[in-house]
Amino acid sequence: MACFMGFGERQPVCRQFRLRRLRGRSPLALFRNAGHIARHRHLLCIGRRAADRRQHRLRAYAPPHRPRHRHRRGCGMNPRFGMALIVLALGQTLFLGAMIWDRVTLLRSPDVVTLKTAPIDPRDIFRGYYVILSYEISQLPLDKLSGDDEFTEGDTVHVELAPDGDTWKAVAAWRDRPEPADGNKIIRGRITYVLENRMVTRAPVDDTEMTVPEAPCPGCKTVTIVYGIESYFIPEGDGQELEDERNAGTLTVDVALGRSGTPAIKGLRLNGEPVYEEPLF
Repeated sequence: MACFMGFGERQPVCRQFRLRRLRGRSPLALFRNAGHIARHRHLLCIGRRAADRRQHRLRAYAPPHRPRHRHRRGCGMNPRFGMALIVLALGQTLFLGAMIWDRVTLLRSPDVVTLKTAPIDPRDIFRGYYVILSYEISQLPLDKLSGDDEFTEGDTVHVELAPDGDTWKAVAAWRDRPEPADGNKIIRGRITYVLENRMVTRAPVDDTEMTVPEAPCPGCKTVTIVYGIESYFIPEGDGQELEDERNAGTLTVDVALGRSGTPAIKGLRLNGEPVYEEPLF
């Protein structure tokens, strides 16, 4: 109170001016606004230490309408980074959903053909829980089929299938997808090997291996085709039975065909009776 009464040490000119402004105000006016109190608090505490006066002087210039808040460093992530994670997760979900939907659509296709299996080397027919399958349409003599006859390794081939009793057989091979005849289907594959001037014939399979003799045949061309259905997952313990049935020629495979000719194994049959069916999910 000594500073308001005019006693005490002499203050600088700027502080004396502020003191005179404060003296002209009523006590109620001083305490009416919190901002004015914070602004002039250092003038009411002249007797404190110099360090305290400097601290109050720094606080005195805070805007009266904007209270000072201590900003704490939050632990939240950047909004852009969070949005990127959401978009990435959504994209992966849509991608997986599209793959599952394509598979389900293919297995539900009404175009289903039954293919005969062919015996292969018994030393390489069963790997783990997968049965290795080969088909009669896996090796095709082009001189006995309609369609194109110029193929190289790696080419895409469209094989036209026609009904042959309970199964289907190849009647033509094309480089580009053709319009099949009434009742025929198209299956798409990829050529892995081209054998020229030779005719491949199959021999009976013994207990050790299968022999495939090659006879000279001028002008003949035989192609080996893979369709992506050369293996099938089966339950544990059933591999030996399927091996025997396949080598005996009683194992057939139901294959679903997509619009572009993409094949997918839908089930297995033994002597015409279904034994395995591929689940949709």
